[in-house]
Amino acid sequence: MGFGGAAGAADDSNTGASLGGFGGSISSAGGSGSSSSSTAGGGAGGVPSGGAGGATSTDAATVTSGSDAGGTSDAGGTSNAGGASTSSTATGGASTTGGATSTGDAATTTTGGSATTSDTTTTTGGAGVGGSTGGTGGAPAVGEEPYCERLHHLAAVPVIDGALDGNLPLQDLPQDAARVPADNPPQFSSLPSDVSMRWAAAWFDGGLYIFAEIVDPDRYPAAASNDEWMGDGVDLYVDHDAVFDAPGFYDDPGTRSTSVSAPPDGTTPSTRGGVFMPYVDLGSWTGGECIAVPTADGYRVEAVVTAATLGLSSWSPSPSAPFAFDLGHNVSFPAGETGSEGRRLGHYFVQAASGADGDFEDYPFYNSAVFCTPTLTPP
Repeated sequence: MGFGGAAGAADDSNTGASLGGFGGSISSAGGSGSSSSSTAGGGAGGVPSGGAGGATSTDAATVTSGSDAGGTSDAGGTSNAGGASTSSTATGGASTTGGATSTGDAATTTTGGSATTSDTTTTTGGAGVGGSTGGTGGAPAVGEEPYCERLHHLAAVPVIDGALDGNLPLQDLPQDAARVPADNPPQFSSLPSDVSMRWAAAWFDGGLYIFAEIVDPDRYPAAASNDEWMGDGVDLYVDHDAVFDAPGFYDDPGTRSTSVSAPPDGTTPSTRGGVFMPYVDLGSWTGGECIAVPTADGYRVEAVVTAATLGLSSWSPSPSAPFAFDLGHNVSFPAGETGSEGRRLGHYFVQAASGADGDFEDYPFYNSAVFCTPTLTPP
C-alpha cells in the first residue's frame, strides 16, 4: 500500500497493510500545482537568456531612401521597413544588430550600390555563472517555464550522488496542493510553515531526472518497519507515455509511484527507496537510482526513473514520445509523534486535482489523471 495513501494503526510499527483515515476535509489543492511564471520570448528568433559571458555587437547602416512600408513584425524584435530595425538574441551572451533603412523612388545606396557596415566590435568575457542555456527560435530557456510544463534535455546520463546535474535552475514547490489526513491529532491539522522544497527536473535518453532541495529542521524519516513514504522524504510518480489504458488508473507495467526516504541523521546519506502501485508494495528501489543526502538545514534528494523502475524492458523518451509525472514532498510529525500514516503528517504535490479535498482520487499517488504532461524540448 506504500503508494502514499493512508495506513492503519497510528504507531511506528504500522506496516501500511490496511487503509484508514481518509475521510475528513483536507487542505485545498490548486488545479495547477505550479505557480512559477515564464515568458516565452515572442515569435521565432525571440530573446532567450544565456549563461556564458561575453558580448558581441554589430551595427550596420544601409540607406536607400524612400517610402515607408510601415508595420511591425515580431520575429525576436521590432521591424519597420522604412523605420528602424532591431533584434536581439542571447545564447551565452548578448548580441544586437541594428540600423536604419529607408526606401525611395530610386534605390540608391551610400556606397554606390553596396551596403556599408560600420566597425564591428567583439568582446569575449569569462564564462557566465549560474546562467541558463537560451532557447532556440524563441523557445524558453531552461527553467523559464514550470517543470510541470516543459522539460529540457540532459546530454549525459545523470550521476546519482546528491549533487545537481546540468546546472538546472531550482523552482519552488508550491504549497497550495496539499493533503493532511483528517484523523491526525488536532494540533497537527496543517503542515508546518518552516518546511519547504525547491526542485528541478529534466529528461535524458533513458528516462526522467529529478533533484530536490528540502529545508526541514526536523528530519524524521519512516521507521524501518514502515513503507518509505511514511515519514520525511520525496515521492515521484511517473507514466512512460502519458496514455492510460483506463483513464485515471496506473498502467502495469508503465506507471509507478516511488518514494525516497530522508536521511536518518545529519551525517549519513541514504539510498532507501521503494516502488509502488496503488495498494501494492513492489519492493525496494534499487540499482543506484536514488539518494538522499543530509544538509545543514535539511536534505537533498536526487533520482532517475528508468525503464526498469517502471517495469518495462525499454523506455526512450523524446519530444515525439513524451511522458507524464508528478512530485510529492512528504512532511513528518515532530520527532516522537505519529499518526495514521506513521511518521508522515501530510504532503505537498506539484499538481493535484482542482478543488482537491482529501479524497484519494484527487492526488497522484492514486489518480494518474492529475499528472503533469510536459513538453520535452529537443536535444
